[in-house]
Formats: sequence, C-alpha cells, structure tokens
Amino acid sequence: MERTLKAPIAWLLILLSFASAEYASSGPAVKEDDPTGIWWSPKKDAKIEMSRRGDLYYGRIIWVIPDKAEKRDEKNPDPGLRGRKIEGLEILRDFKFDGKGSWESGFVYDPKSGRTYHAFIRMKGPDLLRATGYIGIKLFSRSVWFERVK
Repeated sequence: MERTLKAPIAWLLILLSFASAEYASSGPAVKEDDPTGIWWSPKKDAKIEMSRRGDLYYGRIIWVIPDKAEKRDEKNPDPGLRGRKIEGLEILRDFKFDGKGSWESGFVYDPKSGRTYHAFIRMKGPDLLRATGYIGIKLFSRSVWFERVK
C-alpha cells in the first residue's frame, strides 16, 4: 500500500514543478509593444494610432468624425500652429516602457485647451489603455480610457 501511494504523489510533485516552472518562465503579462495599434478616443469621435520610434511611443490622431474633419488647433499656445487640422496631430509623445507594465515620462497634448501635460499610460488587458495626465505631481491627475479599434 505504501508503495502505491508514493508513485501518485511523486507524479503530482513532478507535474506541479513543471507547471510552476512554465508559469515563472511565461514572463510579464504586458509586453513592451502592447500599446501600438489604433485606439478609439474616449468619446469615439477620433482614432489615435500608437506607434513606436526607437525606445519611445507616440500617439497621433489619424481619423476624426466628419463633423470635426475641418476643426483646427485653435487653442495652441503657438499662434503659428493654430491653423493645423486636428486630424494628424501628435497628441501623445515620448512615452518610455518601464519594464513593469507602464509607459512613463511622456506628454499628452489636449487640443481642446491647447495645454500639454506630463503623462503616463497603462494597459488594462489587451484592448484598454488608460492615459493619465498630470500637473507637477501624479496626485493631481486626470485619466481617460482608450479602447482598441477592432
């Protein structure tokens, strides 16, 4: 009887060790390139393309609803840039992956106010991206959610 019990326990321990080794080697849940792709704006009135250039990530408006197709960057603090169309604007820039599931040290430009804020982005699963802009310290922040275009 003792011999028959030892064999299943030994097999169970071997299987558990393989399972834990597989889990440990699977790496982080978030990959460095996860935010790349096309995302809906929070109100779904624009699409933002996230791309990588070198070690940094950027987001550019690639489409706006027809009602806003001719809208200009009127609130830009630089008078020379106020004639630019909203479509084509780079509104997210200089995000660097921190290796822990966050892209830090970036900036977000709000064309509605003409202001630029420090920002970071994080993924909530493969199809949700949260961008948080802040002034000075992260305590004073505001977040918006982007949903991946499918």
